[in-house]
Amino acid sequence: MKQILAIILWFYAAFAAAQSADHQAIRRVMAEQEAAWSRGDLEGFMAGYWKSDSLRFIGSKGLTYGWQQTLDNYKKGYPNLDAMGKLTFTILSVEKLSKRSAFV
Repeated sequence: MKQILAIILWFYAAFAAAQSADHQAIRRVMAEQEAAWSRGDLEGFMAGYWKSDSLRFIGSKGLTYGWQQTLDNYKKGYPNLDAMGKLTFTILSVEKLSKRSAFV
């Protein structure tokens, strides 16, 4: 019985460590996005997103398809640093959807 409990605890610890590393990586990307946005670097901000025509972004004007179109929309909506202001994310939860994606 003790061996089974030890194995279960080991798997739980391994899972928790992997999840923690994933969450740290996500937080790091989001911190880089905050910094890029706050210095007016839209390309740097967008580096945190999947660079694909299949990217779907929901903004104030609805759904946008594609990484480039999303960047173009940001450039139109935020033409200079004064328009952009400072960005701060508040992470309420992180839900892994796959090995390479998460809902934050």
